[in-house]
Amino acid sequence: MSTVTGSEKPYLSPTQLDMAAKCGLQYEYRYVHGLRIAPAVAMVIGKATHKSIEKNLRAKLETKALLKEAEVTEMAAEALKNEWAGEGVTLSEDEVAQGEKKVQGSAVDTAVSLARLHHRVLAPAIQPTHLEREVQVEIKGYPFDLKGFIDIIEPDGIRDTKTASKAPKGDEAENSTQGKFYSLARTVLDGAPPAKFSLDYLVKTSEPKAITVTAQMDEDDHRRLLLRVAKVGEMIQKGVFTPAPHDAWYCSARWCGYWSRCPFGAKQRVQG
Repeated sequence: MSTVTGSEKPYLSPTQLDMAAKCGLQYEYRYVHGLRIAPAVAMVIGKATHKSIEKNLRAKLETKALLKEAEVTEMAAEALKNEWAGEGVTLSEDEVAQGEKKVQGSAVDTAVSLARLHHRVLAPAIQPTHLEREVQVEIKGYPFDLKGFIDIIEPDGIRDTKTASKAPKGDEAENSTQGKFYSLARTVLDGAPPAKFSLDYLVKTSEPKAITVTAQMDEDDHRRLLLRVAKVGEMIQKGVFTPAPHDAWYCSARWCGYWSRCPFGAKQRVQG
């Protein structure tokens, strides 16, 4: 294996691998047919929060100091409004009933509170050496390479930030596809896996809280990741896309934007 850039070989990202594992039909709609849908409110909040965090940590990387809290929260609010206006948003039935203006206002408040939480609790201890580092790992003998962005690289490891509605399970870091990819990429770059992989969760409870879970990846994790790449690649090449389990929580109108089109979804389906 080697780390390359500009390869013409097709690639898979950690996001694509996870989507294919959850629901092959969702993968087919998005990546085979190129059918993009407006993200749900939770995703817009996550993107806006992530952008404010990236800018705050980049200031620390370049100037050795974080931005002022007011700047960080203003960035989060502005980013959410821009994301909303740009890609649009998919509202649930409950959110439609509330009204878009009210839902957007609540989303802004949430993004601001999470950005503030990260700035106060997590950012002071993070020592970034690289941010949003793009890496592509060439996997010889496989039909696909792996490509993605490592959010935060520190001297003692790598980390990623998630927004969530509930606290993470204790094994979220060790089961993370992103974590395995990051570890593999760093191993190729440095000759050894990073000391640790950390997932920083910003939990959207009534009183937002930050929870960090960590794991140390090894060669067995890399092997499992490559096996997943092989199986997903086989699925894509054969064009066999299986649906999510019928009782999967995410197989619903609330969590899947393709619900109205899917033969396993709504009874009255959108055609085309």
